Amino acid sequence: MGRVVTAVVIAAAAALWIAPSANAKKVPECAGPVSIKKISDSEKKLRSVIVGGGGRMYVSGRASEDDRMARLWRIDRPGAEWVLLASGAGGPGGLAWKGRKLLWGVGSYDPYGIYGGPRPREADILEVDPSNGKHSVLAHRVGSANGVATLPDGSILASNSFLNSSNINRVSPRGWVERPWAEISTPSGMVIGKYGEYMYVTSHYSLPPKISTVELDNPENTTSWYQPSDEERKFSYFSGITRDGENNFFVGAIGGVWKVRPGKKACVFEISDTLGGVSFGRGAKGFQGRYLFAVGQGGGLYRISGASRAIVG
Repeated sequence: MGRVVTAVVIAAAAALWIAPSANAKKVPECAGPVSIKKISDSEKKLRSVIVGGGGRMYVSGRASEDDRMARLWRIDRPGAEWVLLASGAGGPGGLAWKGRKLLWGVGSYDPYGIYGGPRPREADILEVDPSNGKHSVLAHRVGSANGVATLPDGSILASNSFLNSSNINRVSPRGWVERPWAEISTPSGMVIGKYGEYMYVTSHYSLPPKISTVELDNPENTTSWYQPSDEERKFSYFSGITRDGENNFFVGAIGGVWKVRPGKKACVFEISDTLGGVSFGRGAKGFQGRYLFAVGQGGGLYRISGASRAIVG
């Protein structure tokens, strides 16, 4: 039933699409010294990924298509066993670091059946000890929590990508939930830009796909920052987002990972999967900092070499 409704939603969104002009610029495949490798494959439905100290990776998702529990795994190095750290009822959400603790959005039911069930239910944010999986609820009912991010003042942001939503909620350092902190259409992934002035936010159900900015000191100031006109890639459905030290942005999407440069030129690392979270590695051990990693609903864990150096057309 969920898949049928999802198809209807996508069809309705497509009806609102206005075809670009004949001279619309194509978004090319990324070029240069780039390689893509699937380093793990399974029946898991993977949603988010983040790398921490020692190059250890943490992945949220579901164990299979029929699994109705959110799962959080730790992988100590490429090829190592996936260690189940924690589980929770509902859909898996975003991941972020709060000091040495891991923040995990968990418990939402997507109303269109994409992440575990037909009924909308707002997620909680859990604070997880990455060494043993012990966790506690940090905040209740924060939206879908598809994306989770932390701000310099210690507050936490949770995006709400339900189709009829446009809010990013803020959890204060004292635990109060501000609804909304900012308004972006179906927000999903979030990352603070290099200079600390703006949060860059993907819109999951936008056609064509879109990245917006939110001014951190004035969250009412939101701007559509990047939106391609390539008709062939209009159903990309942007999800997780990260960046490198040069303020190049990398976005998980249907069909690959997008690279968007500060000058708003883009290319795609093409991958046959519906990609969610993206994360650079860390350090020289385990999942190393020189690689970009992505996870997919098809169960793949992908390693991209040369992502920051890739040539954008």
